[in-house]
Amino acid sequence: MDFRLINAAIQAEMRSTRRLFRYWVFAVLTVVAGIGFFFQMSWVHAMGSSASATLAGMSPRFFIAGMGFNMLLFFMIGLTFLAFDVRTRDEREHMSEVLDTRPYSNLEFLIGRILGLTLMVWFSVLASFVLVQIYGTLVSVFQWPIGQTIEPFSVVGFLIYTFFMLFVWSAFLVLLSVVLKLSLIHISEPTRLGMSSYAVFCLK
Repeated sequence: MDFRLINAAIQAEMRSTRRLFRYWVFAVLTVVAGIGFFFQMSWVHAMGSSASATLAGMSPRFFIAGMGFNMLLFFMIGLTFLAFDVRTRDEREHMSEVLDTRPYSNLEFLIGRILGLTLMVWFSVLASFVLVQIYGTLVSVFQWPIGQTIEPFSVVGFLIYTFFMLFVWSAFLVLLSVVLKLSLIHISEPTRLGMSSYAVFCLK
């Protein structure tokens, strides 16, 4: 495998994804949802920790343990909406003509495409946690009553785990789109021939 070609495929997929309006909608929703989850847990902890031991245990510092699964599910749904029409985008943007200018193998192109999609979603995840950590730092500096930084090792672990899961999910979606596209081609070809034969018969 040529890693330069894989990197070129990654860059091409990221540029193509950035041009999608739905990507920016998803990116904004992801950041807002991540920050919203954090503020919800911080508010519940600040308001109820003095009255309930259960709420006191819901510290925003260990936010990932309580909300990590829900956030990952949200990210995977967003990735689905980005990856479900990759084959259609290839045809619309004439990607096959571009790829013919470079000696890509199928494996190199698929790896590049999967990594490109994964990174675009993962950057939104990273942005959410960077903003949360910045806010937590400001809380400790100015002694604000709501919020704190998330435990750093849990953030790093969650980011690595999220990248891996998004990569696997993206690979499944891309391969599924390829299989479905081939299936539709095989189904539509006999149908098209049958319609052509019927049209010839009607003209006779």
